[in-house]
Amino acid sequence: MTTVMTERRAIRLDGQLWVLEAAGTPVHWKNELCVQVMMRDITARKKTQEEVARLNRELRAINECDQVIVHSHDEQTLYPMFAASCVRQQVTAWHGLVQSNTMSQISAPLGLVR
Repeated sequence: MTTVMTERRAIRLDGQLWVLEAAGTPVHWKNELCVQVMMRDITARKKTQEEVARLNRELRAINECDQVIVHSHDEQTLYPMFAASCVRQQVTAWHGLVQSNTMSQISAPLGLVR
């Protein structure tokens, strides 16, 4: 007999969305074929997995942007490469050009990249 596993989203009686994992196994009970189903709440695990995936995307984007900065030779190549990196990693970033050694003057703000 084969056990079938599935994930489903459901709404609790209090209106909260939750994710459940269910496993169904055919069983014989009182000379009849039935299905035994076991379910568990995996909402916290799914949220944690999504958060880890988001943080990993951001880390990859930061690493890739660092490489862009190191390997670019001028501003004309830096900004398009930076924007392409953000798009590839599916992150939102704001970037601009800081003039002089102070953070008080930012020129050519290029805005958000998504």
